[in-house]
Amino acid sequence: MLLTMFGVPTALTDRGVRVVRALAQATIGAYDFIAAGSPEELSAAWARLSTRSVVFHHESPSGGITSFFRKAQAPILLFLDDPFEVACALHRERGVPIMDAMRATSLCLSALEDIVLGNNVLVIDARIQSQLSLRSFVQLVSKHFSLPASDLTVMSVMSSLRHDGVLGQSAISDDPWSLGLTRGGVPELTREQLDVVETCLEPYRRILERQVVQHVHWPAGAFMSMDHGGRPAVGLFDMTGKRRIFFYGPYLGLPPGKWVARVEFEVANNRMGCVMQVNAIAKDFLTQGRIVLPEQGRHFCTIPFETVEPRWPVEIHFTLDQGVLEGEFGLIDVNIERLTEERVATQWRVATGRA
Repeated sequence: MLLTMFGVPTALTDRGVRVVRALAQATIGAYDFIAAGSPEELSAAWARLSTRSVVFHHESPSGGITSFFRKAQAPILLFLDDPFEVACALHRERGVPIMDAMRATSLCLSALEDIVLGNNVLVIDARIQSQLSLRSFVQLVSKHFSLPASDLTVMSVMSSLRHDGVLGQSAISDDPWSLGLTRGGVPELTREQLDVVETCLEPYRRILERQVVQHVHWPAGAFMSMDHGGRPAVGLFDMTGKRRIFFYGPYLGLPPGKWVARVEFEVANNRMGCVMQVNAIAKDFLTQGRIVLPEQGRHFCTIPFETVEPRWPVEIHFTLDQGVLEGEFGLIDVNIERLTEERVATQWRVATGRA
């Protein structure tokens, strides 16, 4: 018996995992619990099994793990919540700084995109305001995993959850499965931070609709200035100085696929000339670009790249290729488009100059 779960990193997802583990104990008895993020970790854990039943859960799996379970066509339980709410939950529940919480959320959802597209997947609404009762939750999961779903099973699960302190002693099966959990409002953010988090995470809402991410918008505020100790790269910055990394970021996740980034930037007073390297990186170099900057004005360049592992954050480095005597450079924004299978052949050649 194999019970597989994935989900966003929130307290309510943890509650759901605890409910499923109580259900497993009530219906199949002893089991091994595995939380493996990579095929290597899964293989090592599988070699140490002490029973013939496994409950699996991971909140930030590698592409290898999601691909393995999807190809195995095993029933999967998936907990999903609004991306912005997930980032807020990480900030409030685990104390993660909000910008890091935004990045962690994007990486998690990028990994879960492959799972949500599967046919044998039960998606559970893991928003705090969910009104799904504990009884209905247990019955849905039982049916999905072909487990007994009698009233006695529900009573046994409830008793176990009360005993373990997951639920209060007065909880009943008709209560919402989110009983007792609260998240609070939006964290205390500046208007600029709020705009960046919302803008960067909005595209991942398509995953809640069981659709693929098509476009991603990374505003300048998601990038950082190396010269100014990580200050958001908003506005024009003096290029004068030695060869160096100028801007970097945003360390966000993208699902595996082929992408084209349209980078819009502004240049001023570049009378002596300057070359800027624009490199896309996800653990290794994905694309290495080189732009001869004009003297002034707003311009753009396109950067094609392919991502293969959703757990590797994507970053774009803007690096001055040489020392600069004068001039200013500013990033306006980065718009990234996913190439569908029908458009890969033509657009990939155009973006790489091979048309």
